[in-house]
This record gives sequence, structure tokens and C-alpha cells, in this order.
Amino acid sequence: MPDVERVFRFGPFCLRPDRRILTCREEAVAIGGRPFDLLVALVERRDRVVAKDELKAVVWPEAAIVEDHTLVVTLASVRKALGAAGGTAKFVGTVTGRGYRFLAPVAIEHGAADAASVNEVLAEEGPAQRLPVPPDRLVGREADLATLLARLPEARLVTLWGAGGIGKTRLAVALAAEAARHYPDGVWFVELAPLRDPRLVVETIAAMLGLPIQGPRPALETVTTFLRPKRLLLVLDSCEHLIDESARFAEAIARHCPEVAILATSRERLSIAGEWVYRVPPLTTPALGQAATAADALRFGAVRLFAERADAALGGFALDDDSVGAVGEICRRLDGLALAIELAAAGLELLTPAALLAHLDARLGLLGAGGRKAPSRHQTLRSTIDWSYDLLTEPERALLRRLSVFAGSFTVASARAVALDDAGDMPDAIAPMLALVDKSLVAPVPAVGDRRFRLLESMQAYGAEKLAPAERRQCLRSLALYLVRFYEEGERLWPTTPTEAWLGAYEPELENLRAALDWAFGPDGDAALGQRLVGHAQELWAELSLLAERQRWLARAEAQADGSTPPAVLGRLRLAAGRNAHPGDPRFLEATLEALEIFRRIDDRLHVAAATDQAGRLMMKPGDTAKAEPYLRDGLVLLRGFGPTKLLTSALYSAVSMCWYADDMAGVRRHLDEIDRIAPGVGDTRMLQAATMMLAELDFAAGRRHEAIARARAAAAAWHGAGHANGLANIQRNLAGYLVAIGDAAGGRAAARAALALTPALGKSLSTAFAIQHLALAEAIDGRAVRAARLAGYSDGYFRAQRRTRESIEQALWDDLSARLEAALPPARLADLLAEGAAWNEEQVVTVALGTVALESAVGVGVGEDRLRQHG
Repeated sequence: MPDVERVFRFGPFCLRPDRRILTCREEAVAIGGRPFDLLVALVERRDRVVAKDELKAVVWPEAAIVEDHTLVVTLASVRKALGAAGGTAKFVGTVTGRGYRFLAPVAIEHGAADAASVNEVLAEEGPAQRLPVPPDRLVGREADLATLLARLPEARLVTLWGAGGIGKTRLAVALAAEAARHYPDGVWFVELAPLRDPRLVVETIAAMLGLPIQGPRPALETVTTFLRPKRLLLVLDSCEHLIDESARFAEAIARHCPEVAILATSRERLSIAGEWVYRVPPLTTPALGQAATAADALRFGAVRLFAERADAALGGFALDDDSVGAVGEICRRLDGLALAIELAAAGLELLTPAALLAHLDARLGLLGAGGRKAPSRHQTLRSTIDWSYDLLTEPERALLRRLSVFAGSFTVASARAVALDDAGDMPDAIAPMLALVDKSLVAPVPAVGDRRFRLLESMQAYGAEKLAPAERRQCLRSLALYLVRFYEEGERLWPTTPTEAWLGAYEPELENLRAALDWAFGPDGDAALGQRLVGHAQELWAELSLLAERQRWLARAEAQADGSTPPAVLGRLRLAAGRNAHPGDPRFLEATLEALEIFRRIDDRLHVAAATDQAGRLMMKPGDTAKAEPYLRDGLVLLRGFGPTKLLTSALYSAVSMCWYADDMAGVRRHLDEIDRIAPGVGDTRMLQAATMMLAELDFAAGRRHEAIARARAAAAAWHGAGHANGLANIQRNLAGYLVAIGDAAGGRAAARAALALTPALGKSLSTAFAIQHLALAEAIDGRAVRAARLAGYSDGYFRAQRRTRESIEQALWDDLSARLEAALPPARLADLLAEGAAWNEEQVVTVALGTVALESAVGVGVGEDRLRQHG
């Protein structure tokens, strides 16, 4: 194992297990030995719930017996240490009956010794596991789980099919967690229920994988290109309302990604080739007279679920022989439907089991008299929800209806905002909210920061059905106004708030932001309110790499702009149009300069500074910085006046690029040093990582090659831990060049291939060409001149076709490669091989480079040429 120090960052804390140090904002935190070990164990296992016995074995390995009380006291010491040091978020969650889970997002850094293999460092983290934390354990599904576990490794596409409320999602999460060991590239959960726009299916998956969607390339192509070499499991939850797009995505994955499996949950089959459908059955229930005792009844999954949920609701419930008849009958009447049973169990707070059965009988009797056409299980769920709704007070009913406008989770503050009544008064929402939580109609959601809640999916649909059109418009307007204020505050705080903490506060409202914008730009909406919201929410989309979605909302907002649009709003929209644009595009530069004039007129000095820097960045070109320099200089001066911010670190990096293009290495170093001083204080981890990449370039250019390699490896580990595909692709490409320069062909080959697994999906054709060049040099070093020449031909062909010049480092490596090829091959043979490579397209060369087609058998003969063309 390489000499690597792991560093975990969460909230304001930095945890260094190898040095046994915990700091908060650079100050040491007093924490005892066992609490420190417990914290490390939870952080290292942050992807799952950790059982008590496992924690005891890790923290007290020498003890034969450790009492639960000891674990609880030690955990209290962990929470106390984090709280006393200034951590306001909840970092450790308790999962009743199962154990504990670390809740906060964690950024991982590594400091690797020169000899460390970057692939060993990255492999240390193991497969990713992005699954929701179940609020309770799986009950009554042991047989289903065993059947699916046996089938899943053999199947490419499994659909858990069944009625709403039957327990598909809970079963899918348990199945994915159990099956994770079969998927070295991880298990990824995608919740589709909140989405309404079919385009967001693929874009949401891309964002989860760290792939920014931008430019003309289709999102589906980006994702399938990225996933093609991977072996992982995607869980697509709640496909039924986006069934066509879900099926299209699954078909594309099946066709292009042979090692990727999909586990879908849906009320409707995807109906595509290769789909294996598992109809999720109802929980088992005892037949009449089949369970005379509590012990007999608890053999049935529905009864066990009822008993567990009743125990959780009451803080203590034990099924006995007196109540077993009523409970068994309740479960039968509810057809073993998990959600209906959970809702009914919550009713024990008000009623005995016998009284609960009587009320349920009345509701089901009314249902039977109607002769409805819906399937019986759907009717049963509907009748149970009707019954639960009828038991609510009017304030509780009103709040439940209004909460249905939330597409995602919500806080007490946002719930209060939509609880406005017709007169515009804000009634007390706390008591009704607590009642809905107590009655299992609203569920708490594990979160860092403010406590969050959500309506169960079926309850959300039910509440929306009960919401009158006028009431719905009022609630959505209230939600939009709340989010305008919320993201206006987020925009103000973003420049000085650590990125992870900022996202922890503002990302949870993403689905609600979409719902509010859908309404605002719809026929009954308020476009002016939507424009304000788009202007203030720019940083959220940027931080999440949801660039295509941001562009769509921006286009809708700009299309509504006219003479009545306030200048501050118009300025934000025009400035946003130029973000993430490539330098030299006159459209984006024009929009940025227009924004600059607007902000000057209204004396918005912060946005004047930001627009000035952005204008200079868009004017900058390699070898031509004269036009950009005054803008970049003025933007930097203006932003310094606001103190340390992320905007200032961004402007400093613009200055770094300008100095690099001007061959001013002293200027590059000076600005990087300033970034290194400022970025930690504002939590700008991405800029720190970018600065590390540039420092590696400086080291290499100065001849400090081993220092450059060490920096690049550290940056690669950091980008990997942050899940940032773009940064990881860049640094792996650079690392490949550094390694082949010192003659490490194996290391250079591995890094180049790691870059090539990412660059095509990101649309980074220039990076692909550089990675192929470095791979060619690795092959030449190992004496495979024919293979190297063909790869070199592709790279050189790209640069000639694009009329691009190589920077000094890449040019020196190209000269080395050319000299090796000329020494190894006759001129005519070399020319022919270079021409063969130059004729390949990007997909062909990447397919060869990653080893899916053997190069020597794929080219040089007629059949090989045909095979390669089929990949194009």
C-alpha cells in the first residue's frame, strides 16, 4: 500500500486519522481516544448504516464484551465534541434497530508519496454507494430479497413492478445494498419521483456522476460514453410517470454499456428487450383462523410490519393474544399493502386495534358498495388514505393539501410559507406539522442542517388531488416568493461560505426550485418572479454542474425580458449568459459587456467587479492577452475591495491563466500563492484543487518532475473524492504526460487510460488528443512502435485538422515520441502508420486505447478496418 495520508473534511471539520487529529476551522478539537476511533469508523463507513456490533468490534477490538451503554456514551462524547467546537449540523444519525450513520457530505484528500500509484490511491476508496438511508429495517421481504439477490448478478435490467405503496423502493434499496459487492464501480440511486421534465432523467443521472452537460452533444450520449467501461448498478426509482424516457435510457445503457446493470421500480413495465420483471407481492397475511396466537401471527410479514411500526409510533407496543385477531384482520383487509399497513399502525395513537378495525371496516364497506374499477390493492390504499385524511383536523388537512406543492423535501420554514391562508395570514403550522409526522403522513428526511420532511409519494398525489386550482396557485406563488428570498440569501452567502456547507443548505431545495419555475413560466404563473428566481439561483446550478438545465431556465427567463424587467434582474440574466462560455465567442462577450454597463448604471459594485473579470476571461487567448489584460487587472482590483471571497479566487485564477499564456511564470506563482492563502478560508475546495494542478505544471516546467507527479497524484485523489469528473480527467491527462517523461510507461499508460475513460463523455476532444499522445509515448517506450505510431497519427491528425499548437510541455513530449518512432521504423512504414491513425475518429481511437478492440488485430487488414468503422 502506498504511503498515503487520508484527510476527511466535513462541515468546518478536518479529520486526519493517521495523525489522530481533529480540527475545526484550523483549531484543534479536544476528543478522547475511543470517541476519536468511533468518529473515524463512522466517517470511513459513511456510505451505509453501521451496525452496533460492527462499531464495537472496530473501536474496542480487544474487548470480549462491550455493552450497548458504552457505545451510546462514547457516541454522546463524539456529538458533544463536534457541537462544542462549533458544528451546528447533525453529523451522526441514529437508525432505529439498525445502528448509526454519518450524515454529512465528506470531501476526501490524499497526500501521496512519489512512488505511489495513483490508481492504488483511488482504489482505496472502493466502490461508491449512493443509496438513501432507510428510516427503518426491511420487514417481511426476506424471501423476495433472496430471490432477487440470486437473479440480479445475471440480469442486465430488473424491474420491480407493483402497485403504489407496496414497498418497491424499500426493497430496491435493500437489494442494492446487499448486491453492491458485485459492482466495483459502485451503486447509484436515482430518485425520479420529483422530476416532471423528461429531459431531467438523463441530466440528473449525469449530474450525479459528476458529468456536466453542456454544448450541443446529447446528454444520453455523454452518459453512455462515460458508463461504457464501467461495471456498476443504477437504481431508477419511480419510473412510471416518465416511463418513455426511462425506457429509452435503459435501452441505451443495455446497448452501449455491457457491464452496467439497471434496477428499476415502477407501477408500469418498461417493456423493452431484456427486461426481467419481478412482480412485488403483497406482504403475507394470516388467513382467517390461521393465527390464534401472537407467535403464530408474527410469522407473517404484514403482521410483523404492523407490530414494528406500531411500536415505533407508540414508543412501545407488543402484539398479544388478545389483539392478534384484530391486527390479523386489519392486515388482511389492507391486502398486505405495506404503506396502508404503516398508515393504519399509526392510528393506534388514537384507537385500540379493535376500534381501528371498526373504523377501517366502515371505510372499506363504503368502498365495496361503489363498484370501482381500480384494482383492489389501489382501492385499499385509497380507502386507507381517505380514512387517515378524515381523522385529521381541518388545519391538518389544509396543511397536508398545501404541502403537496413541494416536489421535494421541505423545512418547517418553507412549510409555513405555503401555509398562508386566503387573507395572507400565516397560521401556526408547527402543531399541524407535528401531528402529520406523528400520524406517519409526513416523514422526516435525514439531512445536515435544518430538519427536513417529505410527504409520502402517495400522500403527495392525494393532497394534490384535494388542492383546488386557486389554492394551488396561491401555494405555488408563496413557494416561489419564499425561494426568491431563500436563494437571494444563498447568492449573498456563496462567496464566503465553504462549498460543501453551502450545498448542504441550498441543494435540498432543487426539486422545489424546479416546481416553482415550472409554475412561474407557465400559463398561470408570474414570469417576473421566475426571472428573479433564475437570477439568484445561478450558483446552485453551477456548483451541481447542471449547466444544460441552467441554460434552459435562463433562455426562458431572457425570452420574457422586456422594458419592464428591473435592471438588477436583467443584469444578472445577461451576466449568467456568459458563464462557462469558451473565450472568443462574441455572443457571450456581448452579453457580459451589456451586464457590466447595467451594473455600472445601478451602482452594483460587486457585480461590476464580477462582470469585469468575466469579460476579460472571455477575451483571453493563448499568446494574445493584450485586450483581456486591462479587464482582468481592473476586475482583480475591484474584487480585492470585498475581502477574501470565491469571486476573488476565481479572478486570481483568471490572472494565473493570463500569466501562463504570456509565459510569465513568476506571475503564475504569485497568484497561485495568493489563491492558496485565500481559498481555505472561504472553503473554495475546487479552486484549491485547480491551483494544485497548475502548481504541478509549474514544477514540471521547472524540471521538478517528481514534485509535479506527487502534486498531480494528490490532485487526482482530491478530484476523485469530490466526484468531479472534469477535474479528474484534466489531472489524469497531465499526470500521464509527467510519468512518460520520466520513462514510467506503465504508470503513464494507466493514467492516460483513466483520462480516456472520462474525456469523450465530457466532450473534451483536445484532452483526448493529448492523452492519446501520452499513451503513444508509453507504447514507444515499451518498444511497441507500430501501435505507438498509429496512436500518434490520430493525435497529430487532430492537431493539424484543428490548427492547434501544442503548449511547451506537450511539444517536448511530442518531440520525444517523434524521435523514438523515427529511430524504430523506416520512413515509408512510419508515414503509412501515421496516416492510418489520422483516419480514425475519436470513438475508434478511444475504443482501441481502452483495450476493447485489440489494436494489432483490428487494423492492418481489411476486416479490422471494417470493425473499427462499425465503432464510429
